[in-house]
Amino acid sequence: MQNYFVHNDISLASTIHKDVYTSEIVFAEMKEKIFSKGLHFVGDTDMLPESGSVLPLIILGGYLDEPLIIVRDKNDTYTCLSNVCTHRGNLIVTEPCKVSQLRCKYHGRTFGLDGKMIFMPEFKEVQNFPCLEDNFTLPVFLWGKLPLFH
Repeated sequence: MQNYFVHNDISLASTIHKDVYTSEIVFAEMKEKIFSKGLHFVGDTDMLPESGSVLPLIILGGYLDEPLIIVRDKNDTYTCLSNVCTHRGNLIVTEPCKVSQLRCKYHGRTFGLDGKMIFMPEFKEVQNFPCLEDNFTLPVFLWGKLPLFH
């Protein structure tokens, strides 16, 4: 990404280069480096009315298009998970529901409400499985009743 500089001394400042507004490359880099790493408001805790509530959503639809799941587990902890199975990229949850675990409909991979992979059919004998890459928990922060994904 090209380096853009805004001088602290306003008398030495200049207009930012037009690429910031017109370049598809700069746009893609900003999307990745700024927006994908920022905090994102996802609603409020009332959207998850009871333990086991799961809500699928898309972060910044039409821009980041990141499929996520917000979960309220049995301890009333709120967690943000990727809504994409770590095996074949299948969506795990397609509508709001109440569940005790998450299961991919493609191959049956099963995850806890904390996003940790629990089970994969016919993989009991595989060494080093599951591993950390098979989990899909993402950080979430509560600000009052407002869960924020990061």
